[in-house]
Amino acid sequence: MCRPDKCFVYVAADLDAIAEVHRSDAVGVWKNKLFREPPKLMGEFPAQHTLKVAVKPETIYKYYEKAPKLRHAIAGVGGSESCFMYHTVPVSNLDEYDAFDNQHRDSAALEIAVKYISDRLFKLIRGEGLAYGAYLSGSVTSERSKMTLYRATNLLKAYDIFRSVMTNYTSVLGKDDPWDDALIESAKGAVIYSKVGKEKTVEGLAATSISAVITGKPDTKDNREHIKRIEAVTPEDVKWAARRYLRGFDELSPESSLVSIACGPDKVDKVAEEMQTKWKTQLLKVDDIEDSVFAQEHNW
Repeated sequence: MCRPDKCFVYVAADLDAIAEVHRSDAVGVWKNKLFREPPKLMGEFPAQHTLKVAVKPETIYKYYEKAPKLRHAIAGVGGSESCFMYHTVPVSNLDEYDAFDNQHRDSAALEIAVKYISDRLFKLIRGEGLAYGAYLSGSVTSERSKMTLYRATNLLKAYDIFRSVMTNYTSVLGKDDPWDDALIESAKGAVIYSKVGKEKTVEGLAATSISAVITGKPDTKDNREHIKRIEAVTPEDVKWAARRYLRGFDELSPESSLVSIACGPDKVDKVAEEMQTKWKTQLLKVDDIEDSVFAQEHNW
């Protein structure tokens, strides 16, 4: 932070107001404070920016083991009456999809597909009282799709429903199309609303602007351009994106997935047995978290 050559300063402000206060020295006011030479007043973002920041996937440092020995584990937590599950798989066909490029033709459609399926999971699992929360998400930086069951009262039944839903929406469409076009439009509206909400304050607008710069987008108003791309998505685009990029859960392989479960000690054996019998997922039973692989020092 004390070295100007290593420092990146981005100011989002009313240029007219700055010019009125500082006159012709609106840029020079920064000279000798941080820089030897005053920065350029960019105004509207140029077609090619001078700043390029290399954003790397979390997988480079977070999932540093390509073939980890431990992939699936279940821990008994005393005093817990509920179960918690975190399940993640690699994004399908990632070689055909630049995870950092939200201008990709499938990026907007994939966001809507994730929202649509998440809503179905919430209704079928939370609505039936099987868990307080059921979520599906996709992380562009970890390059993985993730499912979370939160405070499940019946983990095994909730997980069965999850697997059924993913098979239903990511397999090749037959005569019976499970998708509802009206609900797809509803999911699209929800995604657009969340994007618009990022700019509801001046601070939010500045944050989306600087995010566009750091991630190498062609325009500081990329959030607004992405909203236009979302608006242009059709129901067929959403169905295609789900089959293309989310079928990792349907074609689940114990060798590619990561599963972690926490529940009451009295439920560990039953959950582990059924996961092994029905889903071919062998869970490592952890009796004492403080004296287990989770408490070991890792070289991150």
